[in-house]
Amino acid sequence: MDISQEKMEQLGKIAFVNKIAEMLLSTEAVSRDNDFQTVCYHVARVLDEAEEHGIKTERLMGMYVLLRLGDRVNPYDVPKYAAVLDDPSLTEADKAHLLQMIRIGEL
Repeated sequence: MDISQEKMEQLGKIAFVNKIAEMLLSTEAVSRDNDFQTVCYHVARVLDEAEEHGIKTERLMGMYVLLRLGDRVNPYDVPKYAAVLDDPSLTEADKAHLLQMIRIGEL
């Protein structure tokens, strides 16, 4: 069976969306009253938003989704988060780590 690169990317994105949706529901970052497919829809929408901001790595995308859907904040509207996201000298891995540290109150 020969699968095109485009199909592989679509399947990878679906798996990533499902993984994040499961994490949000299992940690109760979003209410368990939400339908899984609805959460997946919102995750996919926010991932598209993250890509529009130039975010490329899964870890930083995951943090972005957690902030948008779990904490219900736009990271670009919160000065501490925006400073990290807009800093061109930081790698995406460093940005994800710093966002996490800010979120849990260690920075």
